Amino acid sequence: MFAIKLNQSFYLKVGILSVYLFSRIYLHFIGVGFDYHSFLWFPHVLNVDSLENNLLESLTYIHHQPPLYNLIIGVFLKVSSGHTHLFGVLMHLFHLSLGILTCVTIFEIANLLNINRIISFVGICIFMILPDFIIYEKFLFYDFIVLAAISQFIYWYIKFLKTSKIKHLVFSLLVATFLIGVRSAFHIVWIIGLISLLFITKRYSFKHYYVAVLLLLLPFSFFLKNKIIYDTLGTSSFMWTNISKYYVYNSSVNFDVIEDSSTRKWISEGKIYDRADTYKIGNTNLAQQGRLNYPKIATLHNLENNYNINSNHIAFLRINQFYKKAILQLIDKYPTIYLEGIENGITSFFAPTTEFIGFHNNGNINKMNNYYANYKYLIGVRESYVNKNLVDNRYSLKNSWKTTSLLAVLIYISTFLISIIYLASGKNIFIKKVFLFVLYNVTYIFLTSVMFEIGENMRQRYYSDIFIFMFVLLLLDYGYKRYIRFTKS
Repeated sequence: MFAIKLNQSFYLKVGILSVYLFSRIYLHFIGVGFDYHSFLWFPHVLNVDSLENNLLESLTYIHHQPPLYNLIIGVFLKVSSGHTHLFGVLMHLFHLSLGILTCVTIFEIANLLNINRIISFVGICIFMILPDFIIYEKFLFYDFIVLAAISQFIYWYIKFLKTSKIKHLVFSLLVATFLIGVRSAFHIVWIIGLISLLFITKRYSFKHYYVAVLLLLLPFSFFLKNKIIYDTLGTSSFMWTNISKYYVYNSSVNFDVIEDSSTRKWISEGKIYDRADTYKIGNTNLAQQGRLNYPKIATLHNLENNYNINSNHIAFLRINQFYKKAILQLIDKYPTIYLEGIENGITSFFAPTTEFIGFHNNGNINKMNNYYANYKYLIGVRESYVNKNLVDNRYSLKNSWKTTSLLAVLIYISTFLISIIYLASGKNIFIKKVFLFVLYNVTYIFLTSVMFEIGENMRQRYYSDIFIFMFVLLLLDYGYKRYIRFTKS
């Protein structure tokens, strides 16, 4: 009467959980720990005191980044009540929980796609012990949170493709909203494209359209907040400053083309992060416009932020406008340099995701030295990207394709070609929609990375790993089932 029927899926989930836990115990014993100190050096995090004592006020006036990552950090800071070690332990447990959730969710996605469960089980066990997964899991930054959220987003989106139930549409768009609220790379244009994909490929009821439009108001609120408070659209006031990395330190550029003398000085000397100069010129310009009537709170007015420059300082709003005008002038005058920067960004995009410059001298990588070195060799990397570029003028270097993962390049090209071929000739409508979904998201991540970033592109490729992994599982399953049919015949 009380017997519980346990199927294969249940046992395989227990197996995934067991492999995950045993692998993390092993990592603990070899000294691979959780790095929760480095996050204080990143400009993405607001002042810790502000997050502990004025969380809602700080999130209201944040403009450098979307607010939700700082909300997560703020909540854990409040729960730990100023105890740094406790904060680290809680964040580590949070990351471990996200890791388990991600692996189990990928298994459920594979079930939705009718992928052989043994294939998905073995694939997930390999996925969870890759250096890429481990290093980001053990590093306090928003990237691992984004990866976990993407797994949830994929699950609910595919669930909706399969069932057409409104609740599944709601869940998928809520997770998409969360992604926009954590990472500025996910823009409202992205979610509008996703909704368009749904409604172009199938007709739904009026209620579906109504719910989708209504849910669009949630991610739009992040943009509306900044429009009301700062009269600027977007969730990050750092985009144009970021693009300037295409031109700084470039000896072939005549910076006189930049009309504004202050911006010309900054970009020509590479002073994106020059504290005194940046604040002085940014504040002077704001004062001339009468735009300093903002609350005198640390989030907006402190010069320093933890151990770094306060990139949420009010001056950066105006500085970003300076940079926008200057970069457009430089692109107009030197379009080939921008194109060279995109090529540079592509080589960076296909470097191992663990080659993110924030991981330079990462203790966990050093403790997995032999494993990590063999892994890089297997995926076709012949030179270290981070070592090759760890110089003052790293953004001006012509990156060699030797720093890229040949395996990653091959898988990406295969993803695009096979998806396009299947969309043109495939018969399974559901799988066609899945391939279109994968193609859209991988293309979006690739283009936004190489067009607006240089030097950290591999960190953005990390977000596409689950889409690519899902595609690989589909191919392996297809090959296995073809083999079974062939042997039976």
